[in-house]
Amino acid sequence: EKMHHTEKKTDLAKLSRIIAMEQFKNKTAAKIAFEARKRNQRFMEQLFTLMSRKELIQIKDPHLSAQALGYMLAGVSQDYYYYNHCKDADTAVIMEKQKSMVTWFFNTFI
Repeated sequence: EKMHHTEKKTDLAKLSRIIAMEQFKNKTAAKIAFEARKRNQRFMEQLFTLMSRKELIQIKDPHLSAQALGYMLAGVSQDYYYYNHCKDADTAVIMEKQKSMVTWFFNTFI
């Protein structure tokens, strides 16, 4: 039986949630989460470098900017999970605040 696209997304979301929760007590999950963060940071660094070369952005240090953005996004993700799953808060409000923070980051540092 073929899996529908939405089912794949749901499975990926479930797997991501399990890894996020288990990373603090399971070494394998911690390694998966750590490697995913590092992979995202390398991608962002490459993207910032390319955009800078094409003069689309001015950036002093693509590596540090990618690290800072990666850590900020990890915090945003953890906050979203907390408000969505622990507080049962309105995620639209949370997402709007997070969008403002990400916009501020780009306007200030990149």
